[in-house]
Amino acid sequence: MMTEDLKGTALGKPRQLYRAVSFEDIPKGAIPISQIELLTVMRRRIQKHENKLQIWPLAFNHIVTGSTGLASALVINHHYRKVFSLKNLSLGHTYGMTGFIGAVVPYALHSQLVTEPILKGYNSCSLCLGTRAGTLQIVGGVLYPIVISSLLCIIHARNHYTYSVPSISQGSQVFKMIKTTFPFGATLSVLLFSNFLVGVLLTEKEMDVYERVFGHSFDRPPEEGELVTDLKK
Repeated sequence: MMTEDLKGTALGKPRQLYRAVSFEDIPKGAIPISQIELLTVMRRRIQKHENKLQIWPLAFNHIVTGSTGLASALVINHHYRKVFSLKNLSLGHTYGMTGFIGAVVPYALHSQLVTEPILKGYNSCSLCLGTRAGTLQIVGGVLYPIVISSLLCIIHARNHYTYSVPSISQGSQVFKMIKTTFPFGATLSVLLFSNFLVGVLLTEKEMDVYERVFGHSFDRPPEEGELVTDLKK
């Protein structure tokens, strides 16, 4: 809900945000905004910030999550190509698809389910948010690539006759193939740990930048000229 056009305000100018619980709390000159408009304001501030290195966790989180997931996806795809004896067959297809998933999915999950709550000011439980971020990084950077890479390599191994792929009707043989080709061991442990650690540490840095650089507080009375969000009658 808005009482003034956001495009006409100085979005780049430091302003405090205040979460109003009733219309009586809104001071004269405040600008009521919705959650979507709040995200727009915060993203513009990040985009227009002069020193991007100062706010790198928020400005470059897509690079951190994407590159970590991409590296994990390439390692996973290399494993599956090796066990299915694909050598140089369908090289671009398997690496391209798996790498794409590994790079895009972690960032998409992190952006929607971690960064957005931080930008909205919902960061009272750093442990909860960090655990969520680490888990999502594992899902997007390890588990998704395992599923995509294994399916692609099975298809190409069957097409090129490089591996004896059982029929889908042979349930026990299919399960045995999945078990014997799954990337158990130290490599998987390292990928799981590193992705989880990246998610946790990045989230901690994002929260620190949000509070230190933008200086938002949701626990004090509003002042004239402030942005107001999350209104409830």
